[in-house]
Amino acid sequence: MLGPVFRGYDPDHDRTVAVKVFSLDLTPEQAEQFSVELSRLATLDLSHPAIIAPIAAGAQGSSVYLAEEYFVADSIDIAIRQYGPARLSEGSRLVGLMAGALDLAAAAGVHHGALHPRDVLVAPRELRLTGFGIVGALE
Repeated sequence: MLGPVFRGYDPDHDRTVAVKVFSLDLTPEQAEQFSVELSRLATLDLSHPAIIAPIAAGAQGSSVYLAEEYFVADSIDIAIRQYGPARLSEGSRLVGLMAGALDLAAAAGVHHGALHPRDVLVAPRELRLTGFGIVGALE
């Protein structure tokens, strides 16, 4: 993980958001450029039921944050440890959702670049991917 994730509130849209704060060793100029790249993600239409949508990004000094849609779930590695593996039919459905999300993002020119079990969030009968475009923004 690149840093902590906080729960926040967006009063303009009356919604709860997740705010990722990146713990990276950046100069203020590098942080600003990174936030500009992350902000670009929020302008793209990444509407898919399995994608956690980026909302906004910014920089404060050398710290960068990304606000995203809030989704209550466990990462897939924790869910498997706690509940065991999914049945084949459910696992196949979830893999199909992931593939569809990755395809849609790729068609919009956004690639994940480093898909990790912590980027796959699962709740009962739902799955969402997070972390799209971060690797590209860091490059």
